Amino acid sequence: GCGGVIKPDVVFFGEPLPEAVFAAAERAMAEADVVVVAGTSLSVCPAAGLPALRRTDSRLVLINRTPTSLDKEADLVFRSPVSEVLKAAVDGL
Repeated sequence: GCGGVIKPDVVFFGEPLPEAVFAAAERAMAEADVVVVAGTSLSVCPAAGLPALRRTDSRLVLINRTPTSLDKEADLVFRSPVSEVLKAAVDGL
């Protein structure tokens, strides 16, 4: 009724990430024991740089159908759909 534009709470390609959200992601990377990167080519910055902020002793798990720039650094790499890998992980708990 106000004539304003309704926008979903997502970041569209080309838009900057909200600073507070990105800062929280940076903190989470620095604190994580395990980092799971799922369904991304790791080619869109700045989010693509987040895994590099993880601790040197943290584990890295990649789930992506195609190779990424971090495959050689990963402790585990899955080349299957994210939904299948995560379902199998949850079913195995």
